[in-house]
Amino acid sequence: MLTYGDGIRELCASMSLLVASGPPTPAQRLTVSQTERAAAARDAIVGEVRGLAVSLTQLQPDTTVVLSPEHLVTHPAHVMTRALRELPKAGDPDGTRAPSELLGRNHDPLTAAWTNAGRSAVSLERWNHAIARLSGDAAWSALRDVAELADCIPYLDEDLAMQSTPDVSERLRSPISCASLRLAVQQLRQQTAGLPAAGYLDGLPTTATPEVVVVRGPADIADATRRMTAVLAARGPNIPMDDVVAAAELLLHGVHMTARVATRRFLPAEEARVVEEFKVAVDPLREAIARQGQTVTLSKGDVRVRHLGYELYKQLRQVGESGETADLMRNWLREVPSLALAVRGGLVASGAAGRLLERADYDVRAHGRVLHWVKVTPAQLHHLPLLRVFGAVTEKVTAAARRLPSERAADHATPEGCTPGIPQLRHALFARELRHPPKPLVVPREAADSLPLYGSPQATARGPARWA
Repeated sequence: MLTYGDGIRELCASMSLLVASGPPTPAQRLTVSQTERAAAARDAIVGEVRGLAVSLTQLQPDTTVVLSPEHLVTHPAHVMTRALRELPKAGDPDGTRAPSELLGRNHDPLTAAWTNAGRSAVSLERWNHAIARLSGDAAWSALRDVAELADCIPYLDEDLAMQSTPDVSERLRSPISCASLRLAVQQLRQQTAGLPAAGYLDGLPTTATPEVVVVRGPADIADATRRMTAVLAARGPNIPMDDVVAAAELLLHGVHMTARVATRRFLPAEEARVVEEFKVAVDPLREAIARQGQTVTLSKGDVRVRHLGYELYKQLRQVGESGETADLMRNWLREVPSLALAVRGGLVASGAAGRLLERADYDVRAHGRVLHWVKVTPAQLHHLPLLRVFGAVTEKVTAAARRLPSERAADHATPEGCTPGIPQLRHALFARELRHPPKPLVVPREAADSLPLYGSPQATARGPARWA
């Protein structure tokens, strides 16, 4: 199931690719359509980093506070949040294309990394309320990770301004906000260096919400599978047999579809053997589907499972027929154990609650068309053929999933206890600074004359008193 750690890992991985690629070349100039996609993704990244910072600092918009250099030392988190608020929007406010369209499926080599980062940022929005409830060292630890994300934004703006259309380049010229952001991030990083790494992850919920989602394309397969797992887990003892069969069919056909991708993508021998293990593991589900009339539950089917099962089957079939990408196959297989476990757990809970019935072995010729059902007792539960099949499938697919290769996002080892993805992002930033140091800030004279001086009456009267 999708957790905050999963979401931050995906965002860090996609932003690392953008940062590590370095400044664009003249051959990488974007067209108007490409610029719209990249600008929408950049705005999504800035908006989510800003949202996380606001959730953690609880800082409400206030234009009356005048920030001075001393606040970089006393309140770097507030300076960072204000700098994020002052960053301009790259996308055209009068544009006719919706963000959901601009961040959709994209195979353009010049903008695919941008849209992946934008989608990852949007997927983190669901955690803003949960992360706002952190307190003490946990909130500071989370804020330190947000600062690492914020440190990338000036580089992203600089690169996008160099390769986008003139109107977007003009909107992205905000040297003072970018400089304030860099200084605040450096100070915040120093002040939080001694905190335990990523301890706040234990304080966040780890399950996806059991809500239906629109599956727009193959890229949404993993998230939709997590939602389907959450729906089945939430039903508990009320899990209906229709949903059990729907999950079994999805597992069976989905694994075989992804195996078809494996044969077309010429995977390494070790990974091909793992995929074959998945196929062998789920094959007994054919028997379970064929015997669906032997066991029933006293619950009605859930329309969310029906919808998600249909959408997932359609997208998995599309991937299997096209052999589009092996990454989607791996992501789907990683979700298979959780889905099988949710079904098995629901069957066990239903049997323990007395809501599971099995067809009695009566002579149909003697009793006519009347079906006889008997309640499955807890003692008989583990001998139930359906439950035995799901138990064996869950055990085997879990063992196979452990042998899947690690995600491409984890090119650099993540230290134990550290937020997933942050070390990789920090490595990309460090490499970028070595190869392409940030440009020095040149402030126009008229702008410099208008800045409040350190310790001036204006800064002293309106600054620290408000932020104390």
